[in-house]
Amino acid sequence: MKDSISNFLQFNNTNVLFTTVDGVTYVAIKPICQALNVDYSAQLLRVKNDPLLGSEYGVYHIQVGNLQGRKYTCISEKYIYGWIFSINSTSPEFLDFKKECYDLLYNHFHGVIGRRKELLLGKAEVTVKIDELKNKLYQSADYKELLELEAKKKAYTTQMSKVDQMVLTQSEIKFETN
Repeated sequence: MKDSISNFLQFNNTNVLFTTVDGVTYVAIKPICQALNVDYSAQLLRVKNDPLLGSEYGVYHIQVGNLQGRKYTCISEKYIYGWIFSINSTSPEFLDFKKECYDLLYNHFHGVIGRRKELLLGKAEVTVKIDELKNKLYQSADYKELLELEAKKKAYTTQMSKVDQMVLTQSEIKFETN
């Protein structure tokens, strides 16, 4: 596995380090614990003993810029958000973060559900108008004539396909006898 020079992002005045290994982004858990003011040792133990996270964490060499690199215990980005949300702490920093997470989840799903409700109402209105228009058209002589002509057109198309098939079959027979 080839380590790449890592990057960092600022969170609660703490540099949260991450690196990419074989196309997977791994995030260091110690800086997150520091930013959220939760006990790193306890969280590391939780991660190691977790039935899912226990097989997902690893120790990676992370180097930022020209500074000396260090080894950090990391979790892939795929699992980091679920791990953070599973932390149980009363630190003000963590509770502020957790509240933001709740707000983001609510706004996302409420927005999706609200938009879907809006679309369903619009679709229902259009469906009612289509049904009303169809009922008016069914009573029109022109509409009845249109349906009859479309049926005749379909019959002509079917007959033409049969004729074409007969011509092809006869051509094959003539070709084989020559």
